[in-house]
Amino acid sequence: MPRVPGDGAFVYAGALATVVAVALTLWARSRLCATTLEAAAIPTFAALILLALFGTPSVHDWLRVYAPAVTLWALTAVMATSLATVPFTERYARRSLPESYWQSPHLHTVNRRLSLVWFGCTALAAAGVTAATAVTRGPAAGETEQYLTLSLYWVVPAVSVLIACRYTEHATNRAGRSSA
Repeated sequence: MPRVPGDGAFVYAGALATVVAVALTLWARSRLCATTLEAAAIPTFAALILLALFGTPSVHDWLRVYAPAVTLWALTAVMATSLATVPFTERYARRSLPESYWQSPHLHTVNRRLSLVWFGCTALAAAGVTAATAVTRGPAAGETEQYLTLSLYWVVPAVSVLIACRYTEHATNRAGRSSA
């Protein structure tokens, strides 16, 4: 929605994203614990709403153009931070594993790799969206710009998520077989 004209569209999209992030975080806490990603979404979207509500018209223009890239880079930063401590995927794994597995070195190794792949794919998606933004703001014009923007803004992120999902499926299946 950030590219939809109108001052209210961005605020509504940000408010919806914040409400969803709060609901998911509360739901996750009721099940086990909120993950780093869920907890980081709340201040990220709340900050974007505040900028949209109280920013100048130039800030609104900036948000419409750069908010998708900023949110992806924020997600990438949270993922990178988790790699230095507890990989963010480990919290998701704990939701489906008995507590006796939680301290397993194998679980930590598998989740460090999974988190690294998701981090890399998210960074690639963020770079694609950032590049698409640069292309649309640059001197390129016409049909080439449209195809390049489509590829960078939609295809690169979609393929990145697909790669991460396939790797996650492969790694978890392999980890399940090795622990059986």
